[in-house]
Amino acid sequence: MINTHSSRQKNNNIEDKIFNLYPELSRVEKTCWFKLINHCLELNLPPQTIMQTTPGPYDHFLLTLEGQSRAYQIDKSGREVTFYRNHPGDICPNNLHSLFNTQKTKVYINAETAIHALQISATAFHNALQESDVFRDFIFSRLTQSFVAMTVSAQESVFHKLDLRLCNLLINLFNKSKTNTIKVTHQSLANELGTTREVISRSLKALEQKGGLKITRGQLSLLSATKLIDPK
Repeated sequence: MINTHSSRQKNNNIEDKIFNLYPELSRVEKTCWFKLINHCLELNLPPQTIMQTTPGPYDHFLLTLEGQSRAYQIDKSGREVTFYRNHPGDICPNNLHSLFNTQKTKVYINAETAIHALQISATAFHNALQESDVFRDFIFSRLTQSFVAMTVSAQESVFHKLDLRLCNLLINLFNKSKTNTIKVTHQSLANELGTTREVISRSLKALEQKGGLKITRGQLSLLSATKLIDPK
């Protein structure tokens, strides 16, 4: 005999999580939401799972509830360029692109941590767009936010020098970790900024000589935030 109470409780817990991360969805019309929630699957992926390989496409709409994934591209030399990251409450622009277009993308999606997400079929997604003004506004509002964020990132890549971008990245990593020591490789920093490991190593060495950092194998220690930020 199926435990219907446990099933309802599980669905309620999932809904609470969704509405906390994506509050706009709590206003979707009940009939439309019922169809959506009943055409979805829970997705649990271990760290370092390749969620999408080039060239796509997605055949579902994904709502991330836990974990972090990275969207990136690889050039012919093997160098990686990070486009953006998806966190709980985010919508993946590449996911939406694949749902709206048949054109294949050249973007990889990698789970950097364990992922818990809700996977909604493409059919249910498109039906909800047609049936619900609230859901449609939610999708296009989030898509616009993602476009603006990527535009800002592109502007920083073009107009800001690599050393400044590296310093900003390091400060963000130290702030996020809430400690003065972070575990990070030169290669992962290079992938993040779209450059080579050798360039990053030279820049880090210069920051160390300036007294901002201490470099040890596989990790960096913050000695002086002022000297790290000061471009001189």
